[in-house]
Amino acid sequence: MANGTIAFDTLSTSGQISGTAKSVDTDYLAYGSAKCWAHLDLNTENTIDDSLNTASITDNATGKFTLTMTNNMSSINYITAGHASVDAGGSNYNTGITPIAALLTTAMGFAVSNLSNVELQDAQDVMPILFGDLA
Repeated sequence: MANGTIAFDTLSTSGQISGTAKSVDTDYLAYGSAKCWAHLDLNTENTIDDSLNTASITDNATGKFTLTMTNNMSSINYITAGHASVDAGGSNYNTGITPIAALLTTAMGFAVSNLSNVELQDAQDVMPILFGDLA
């Protein structure tokens, strides 16, 4: 089977999508969308609940994990963001996600910490996001 090239400027749907947005410019797909994201449960299960371009997670220690990507980023010049929350004792404590360790094109290390006391902690809902170019 030969591989080829498909060139197009806009993707359109036959009308199965509700609402008014039924096409998207391909520049948005290439440059304007997250290239890797995940919804993780790192409190007790260490599972990937949902994701895009996420191959695996590694629990490195309390509050520290590594997200390995399915497809590599083109360089280490990408942007990370994220949020986490944990329900401890019936009260929801917000936590922050901070990139740690050296930036890699294949994986990203993160730390999750409580924003009120800055202690590292595992969280039930951890949501890292990476923006940049895929290799």
